Amino acid sequence: MTNRKTTKRAFLASVMALIICFSMLLGTTYAWFTDTVVAGRNRIVSGNLDVELDYAVMENGQIKEWLPVDESTNLFNEEALYEPGYTEVVKFRVRNVGTLAVKCNLGINVVNETPGVNVYGDEFMLSDYLTTGVVDTSALTSADRDDYLANMATTTFADAKNAVYASDLVLLPNDYKVGEGDDEEIFEVVVTMPTYVGNEANFLTDLTGNISTEGIEGFTNQPEIIFGLKLAATQWTYEADDFDDQYDVDAKYPVYTEAELAADLAAGGTTILTENVQVTAPITLAAGSVVDGNGHVIYSTVPVNANGNSQFAIVATEGTIKNLSIVGAGRGVGTYGALTGDLTLDNYYAAGGSYYFNIGNGNGYAFTVKNSTLVGWGSFGGNYSSVLFENCTFKPAEYHTIRAYDGVSFVNCDFAAGYDFDIYTGTATSNVFSFTNCYYNGIKLVDRNQAVELGFISQADLDTYGNAIRFY
Repeated sequence: MTNRKTTKRAFLASVMALIICFSMLLGTTYAWFTDTVVAGRNRIVSGNLDVELDYAVMENGQIKEWLPVDESTNLFNEEALYEPGYTEVVKFRVRNVGTLAVKCNLGINVVNETPGVNVYGDEFMLSDYLTTGVVDTSALTSADRDDYLANMATTTFADAKNAVYASDLVLLPNDYKVGEGDDEEIFEVVVTMPTYVGNEANFLTDLTGNISTEGIEGFTNQPEIIFGLKLAATQWTYEADDFDDQYDVDAKYPVYTEAELAADLAAGGTTILTENVQVTAPITLAAGSVVDGNGHVIYSTVPVNANGNSQFAIVATEGTIKNLSIVGAGRGVGTYGALTGDLTLDNYYAAGGSYYFNIGNGNGYAFTVKNSTLVGWGSFGGNYSSVLFENCTFKPAEYHTIRAYDGVSFVNCDFAAGYDFDIYTGTATSNVFSFTNCYYNGIKLVDRNQAVELGFISQADLDTYGNAIRFY
């Protein structure tokens, strides 16, 4: 009897334990017996991508030493007065001093050019009358001028502004295996004024032979070019992971010039600017791409089109543009057509032109602007899934309006005195135009009548849209 009771109690306890266990499982996740083996000697390190550009100090026709090139290095003779036939040669060495394979572009970076006036009284640019290029040293039979010029890949300085001396040069890390490649390359760069150049590049001084670089009346400026060399490097497909060596096959170069920027944006992906860039024609952003200005500026001198309308610096139908300023453009960012995807501007600054952006039909997509300063005029069409301005500052210039063709939300935005919000005539009254924690000239916007009194919205818009204009 006692055994039966004990057995019964044990059975009931087991049943209760099972019930408790199932109750626990219903309210939590399954847990399993586990064991752990720790490999305590794992080490993960970052590879180092590092290239150096050196120039040769020559003595009696021989290399005396190699010195590093930096921003202050003067590679060519500052005192040289170029005339037909004058030629300079500089030897460069590109080295991979990192632990990762790289591919490089070596080219010219023209910083500034001062035009001159020739003896005929015509303005000219020195860059049109100088040629530059890399010499194929393997083809040299002597070290004289004619041999160098005969074996030089020639381009004018004017064209060289967007050209490279070496394209996709592959340099392996300095622990490469023999026979696989090299970790350095030597170039000999030539700059010359060809002998066929005549008085069209013979600049005019005043009657006493005086020269001015200050533009003083009665004198002419001495034509000059201020330029540098740029070495751009990115990853190359040499190292392999657990799958293959192609994970960095699409690695991009840093962007320095208009041509590089245009090519990079057209290729898609992410483009990061490494310095300010001047653009002279509209550049198209590939669908879904990202432009990271990295705090730099696009200076736009894009002319008006054949119809007399200002053009865009960047034509964008979808994607992201961030950390970028556009100055001087007639129209900063936008499209006359419809969006093909969501478009976002983040930490964007635009000034100097008529439109900071001008976007056409939303085509059912979202348009978002965040953390941006917008000077002048902005406009967006209809048919958006949403339009949002968050943490933005609006400032007046020659133009001082943002015009809506669709509903829009402004959150934490500041509008300077003289700026106004306009709703395009014909915009559907079913849209909502909301302002949350927004200020006009330091005064918080709290209701529609106040906004009219401040001159921020018009009485006509208030009469037409009434409760659709909301302040929070």
